[in-house]
Amino acid sequence: MALVAVLGLALFGTALPAWARAETPTTVGSAAVAVNGADAAPGVASAALVVLVAGLVLALSGRVTRVLAVLGVVLGGALAAASAAAFLADPEPALRQAAGAVSGATELVGEPQVTAWPTLALAVAVLAVLVGAALPWLAGSWQRVGRRYETAAATPSAGPDGPATGTPRTRAMDDWDALSRGDDPSAS
Repeated sequence: MALVAVLGLALFGTALPAWARAETPTTVGSAAVAVNGADAAPGVASAALVVLVAGLVLALSGRVTRVLAVLGVVLGGALAAASAAAFLADPEPALRQAAGAVSGATELVGEPQVTAWPTLALAVAVLAVLVGAALPWLAGSWQRVGRRYETAAATPSAGPDGPATGTPRTRAMDDWDALSRGDDPSAS
């Protein structure tokens, strides 16, 4: 489903910008530090890729594999939601780690400033869980891209001699039509 792939891309997009900013003391004053979503909550970026791949699997695979893909969407969204919520609950450890990389000290000056990106990531992750939970009800209407190339999907009304009329194949195009139906034109 395209919606699941879009949710995966959106979730990954929310992990790229800065999620929080703060100041850290240095030997000559203070320096600004920022932490992006991939560093602040690595589970969000990882789960976004899981949701994105699950969306592609939903569009391209068979019925049994779709069940596993739905499970991937729900679990990926839950992991992203838990990671974003954990960051929102306490953003300081990620900022302290970023401050240590900048100045060698893990001290912060003042309160950290959290941007709107982690909240948006949490909202997209919850939406992914809800969409994943609703996918089994849409299972009857799913279409698969490669279905027409399977021999089980061939129309029974078209015989090996040609279209449903039963006349022998006289055009080269009939062979192509047989391939499109999933029949092997060389078998007759």
